[in-house]
Amino acid sequence: MWGFSFRWQCLSQHIAALVLLVAWIQLPRGSAMSDVHGGVKMGVSNHACDDAKANLTIDGDPRVSGTEAEFLCLEEESIPVRQTQTQAFCQPVGDQVCVQNIPLHKCMDQVITYRDSPPLSGAHRPLWPVYGEYLYLPAQRWLHSMEHGAIVLLYHPCADPEELAWLKSLVRGCIRRHIITPYRGLPTQQPFALLAWRCKLSLSYADTAAVEKFIKEFGIMAAPESGVYSDGQFDVGLISKAEIVSDVQDSNLCPQ
Repeated sequence: MWGFSFRWQCLSQHIAALVLLVAWIQLPRGSAMSDVHGGVKMGVSNHACDDAKANLTIDGDPRVSGTEAEFLCLEEESIPVRQTQTQAFCQPVGDQVCVQNIPLHKCMDQVITYRDSPPLSGAHRPLWPVYGEYLYLPAQRWLHSMEHGAIVLLYHPCADPEELAWLKSLVRGCIRRHIITPYRGLPTQQPFALLAWRCKLSLSYADTAAVEKFIKEFGIMAAPESGVYSDGQFDVGLISKAEIVSDVQDSNLCPQ
């Protein structure tokens, strides 16, 4: 259980969020009533707000020259593998009060910044990504995936390629709802991180037992909108789309 009571301490807010989500889903598309994300509906492509195409440089666009350092290793050697202690962390209850303050959806004319690196919750874009591996995907997109129960695998661009390959294999074999993307903000002492909604597992190497334990504990049901399991509409930089593991809802995590 990692020693965390996060899931149960936030249960009442989690249920409240799901009730609000169901109410939003049942609203007519043209309804003027504000939804639970500040009036910006999720999953609705809108050129005036977010169409997954316009103004992508505000979050970082891998197609734009000069951003290669975010997703490519420009150093001559990979980061050496260190088998240091695996560290798990969840944001404490009272820090943004679980899901009571549901993160806002912000349109592409608004800059989104985070106090933590990598962020574990917060504002994000209305259109979430297609699940899978990306050349580069900004936090403003994958945070929305985490809100839906996804596991995000981040790695430093210079991380050891063999360790990275094993971690990718573990994640792909555990859960369909996953995102894999480089993230230069990770420390070289722990160049890998698994993220779930409000929780993080920092890794210096591919610790199979720790990875599977984290995914089973915090994947899917620990998120406030775990009932939304469909792919999103954003796919810029997508390398390979995620495949079904147990079923489309990920009913069985890390099946043997």
